[in-house]
Amino acid sequence: MRAQFVRGIDPKDSMNIGNKHAREAQKLMAAFKEIDPDFDPRITDDKTTESFEIVVVSVYPSDYVFSLAWILSGTEYYIVSWAPKGKVEGGQETYPKLEQAKQKIKEILIINESKI
Repeated sequence: MRAQFVRGIDPKDSMNIGNKHAREAQKLMAAFKEIDPDFDPRITDDKTTESFEIVVVSVYPSDYVFSLAWILSGTEYYIVSWAPKGKVEGGQETYPKLEQAKQKIKEILIINESKI
């Protein structure tokens, strides 16, 4: 069997081997660090069940919570969420790619920068 490498994709992802769940957690944490090296991202949810896998990584600048989540439930997608700490108001959006989710988190951070 020959390995099939796809440019721009982790070889383990393209061959569907190894712990994808752990790699996605690392990607989410790295995304926050790319946005701001001073962020201290933490895994705030990490579950695997028969029907889905989820990893949520969050940062807490000032009185806000910003989260990136990877979900695999038949379809793989990313969720961006933001809200003031302890409140239900905020927002959430879904994206098919991490780069799109990372861009949205950047936009939300810029919008809320004066509040942070």
